[in-house]
Amino acid sequence: MRLAPRLVAVVSTALLTLSLIATSAGGHATEGPFAQRIPADPVLHSQSASLVRSTVPDAPVVTTEFGTAIYRASETDPQCRIMFTRSWGPAWSVSIPVPTDAEPTGSSSSDPWGDHWLSIRHDGYQYDLWIFDHWDGTLCTNGKQLAHWGGKFALDQPLIAPLTGSGGGAGISVTAGTPWRHEILNDTIDHALSFAVENESPLFKYPAWKSDGYCLGGIPKCVKAGQRFYLAVSDAEVEAIADPYQRAIARALQQYGMFVTDQTHGVNFPLEQRSSDLLANYTRLTQIPWGSLRALKCADGTAECVE
Repeated sequence: MRLAPRLVAVVSTALLTLSLIATSAGGHATEGPFAQRIPADPVLHSQSASLVRSTVPDAPVVTTEFGTAIYRASETDPQCRIMFTRSWGPAWSVSIPVPTDAEPTGSSSSDPWGDHWLSIRHDGYQYDLWIFDHWDGTLCTNGKQLAHWGGKFALDQPLIAPLTGSGGGAGISVTAGTPWRHEILNDTIDHALSFAVENESPLFKYPAWKSDGYCLGGIPKCVKAGQRFYLAVSDAEVEAIADPYQRAIARALQQYGMFVTDQTHGVNFPLEQRSSDLLANYTRLTQIPWGSLRALKCADGTAECVE
């Protein structure tokens, strides 16, 4: 396996040098909705069962095509001016260092599809970039690079509200709910997961602040961006899952749940792309007891919101 020394997800905690307030050494928020555990007696959505059926929860994971690639840049990396090309994208450009070994998802010759998503962390910020290499396989030629759209997030805040631009379809950074390879390997996922659905509504709820969904007809046919689900199972049921990596994901869904953060043509859980040696691209999570999935009324598990 090719090593990527600045790929954040495989750098040991001792080597990380970021001094952050609201992100852990692993890089996820320690505050905000993704870090909040499911309460002991959460209030369910009035149409929980219908929402679960409509979202097709037994979805596969995605790694190399539609997963996430997260790198930590240094001042010694070459500077790259990134310009955004879509009218519906951010009206800005940014100059940041881009690691020479950075590899957007789905950018290899053997795997040419995917979102070409790349997240770069530098100087206290994270830059989420989509269609970063335009499928030409070359990054930052002559110090310039095009991308369709992207967003800038402060790493001392939860990754749900960009300073400029946007993250995924719900506005939230895709990485907010992406489990890192070491979290899956060590069964230490301490945050909610992101989940992409086919039937996302144009409506949204906290923590989403927008939606790119186009499913019409309302609940339960459609699900709002920002909807939170969790796995209502016992610790014993989690421990009974034979595959250690599916067990790690099930435990996270039991303790923290998952948020709808994007629309896709195929429902999926995005993982960090270097998790593909643990769970191959499009591995279906068949050992997780999806019959126990529930939809919450509110992100915090209370009744204090509009469904």
